[in-house]
Amino acid sequence: MERAGDDNVTVAWLKGAWKGVWREWMVKKGKSCLRYKSVVPLRSLILWDFSLTSKGRLRRSTIDELRKKYEELDSSSL
Repeated sequence: MERAGDDNVTVAWLKGAWKGVWREWMVKKGKSCLRYKSVVPLRSLILWDFSLTSKGRLRRSTIDELRKKYEELDSSSL
C-alpha cells in the first residue's frame, strides 16, 4: 500500500478465498503482466496490514478480524 494524497492510498490487490491460497492479482498490459493497483479512499479500508502463511493462506487471526469487520459493517448498514 502506498500513500496517494491525504485521503487516498494506492492498493496492490490480491485474490484468493477464506481457506484458499492468495496470490497477487495480475493484469495483462500488452505483452507484460503487472500487479493490479488502484487508488482507494482511506475511509474504505477495513484492514490495514496482514501477512500470509508460508503456504500463501490467510492466518486464522486475519480471517477472524475480517469476519468481525464485515459483521460490523453489515450491522451498521441496517
